[in-house]
Amino acid sequence: MDTSIMQNALGVFQQDCQKLRYEDNNLVLEIQTPKEKLCCPVCGSHNINRNGSHIRRFVSVPIGLSKTYLDMRVHR
Repeated sequence: MDTSIMQNALGVFQQDCQKLRYEDNNLVLEIQTPKEKLCCPVCGSHNINRNGSHIRRFVSVPIGLSKTYLDMRVHR
């Protein structure tokens, strides 16, 4: 997906879209933060340990008549 659409329409700035798929009539975007952009939310350091992750589903604004979801791998 074009990054300008993700930034302007969905408000997603740091992530890249890995896959776009349809589930029933819903649009699902699989997004992921690139390793070079991962940082500590407290101090902003890029020297972090990644001890696993899980997929979290966020509800986004609808595109057309389709509900839109963002599936993102979130690190612990």
